Amino acid sequence: MNKMLLIGSSYNNINAIIGPCIRQKSYEIQRDFNKNSKIPYIENYILKNNDKIYLNLVGIAKKIMTNYKIKSIKDTKKNTYLDSNYFSYRESIHQKNIDYGRNLSLIAIK
Repeated sequence: MNKMLLIGSSYNNINAIIGPCIRQKSYEIQRDFNKNSKIPYIENYILKNNDKIYLNLVGIAKKIMTNYKIKSIKDTKKNTYLDSNYFSYRESIHQKNIDYGRNLSLIAIK
């Protein structure tokens, strides 16, 4: 983000898209996960459901971008863990697959 601003961009012309990724209902974490976190507001993005705890990575990403005053934040709402059209390391581990494939992200500066 800072690099984009250094080369002349402004917050008003930065568009963000949150692509396919693991979503909160699929991203179970250990109980002590937030003790090691450097994100001061992480508790706001943890969901406790019965004996399980889930982290909302997308919520954290949106919070960070909002703090940077990014006006346009779109979300594909695709869950790589549940959608077989995408690779998921976590899902592959749970399925005991040998490999987990790869996804590609792209950043463009116009």
